[in-house]
This record gives sequence, structure tokens and C-alpha cells, in this order.
Amino acid sequence: HLEAASTGISLSFIASATVFGPILEEFVFRGILQGVVFENSWLGLVLTASLFSFLHAPYDFPSFIYYLFGGFMLGFAYKKSQKLSVAILVYICYNCLSFL
Repeated sequence: HLEAASTGISLSFIASATVFGPILEEFVFRGILQGVVFENSWLGLVLTASLFSFLHAPYDFPSFIYYLFGGFMLGFAYKKSQKLSVAILVYICYNCLSFL
């Protein structure tokens, strides 16, 4: 009985981290900030990737660089495809790999 409850929490966390988080974050960072506020410009890509990184790792420089790379990757996917769904899918795949 305890294992089932623990598994339920784990599955909820995994679903949240791999699916729901990326949808919300990409809607804000790429959809609103990069896409609308900065009109999908290269400057917008750099600024949103930097903000994305800072919000994920504000106190740890190596982690900041790691997330900065991820932010650039997601921003580039959005910029080239012009589709938020592509950035979301890239983010979901990336997060799924971290659970392997």
C-alpha cells in the first residue's frame, strides 16, 4: 500500500517535470517573451535564454551555464521553426532523458 502511494507521487512528479513544466515555461519564455515581446529576434533569444537560466540556477555558475545552453537550444528551436510546439517537444524530450 505504501509503495503504491510512493509510486503515485513519483509518477505525478515525473509527469509534472517532463510535461506540464515545459508547456508552461515555453509558453512564458518562448511564446510570450521571445515571440511577442522581442518579436522572435536574436536579442530576444539571448535575453530569454539568460532569464531562463537565472531562474533555474541563480546561485550556481556551472548550473547557470548548463541552463543557459538549454535556454539557447530551446530558443533556437522556436526561432527556426516559428512553432512553440517544437520548443515544447524538445524540452519534454530533454527532460525525459534526465530520468533515464
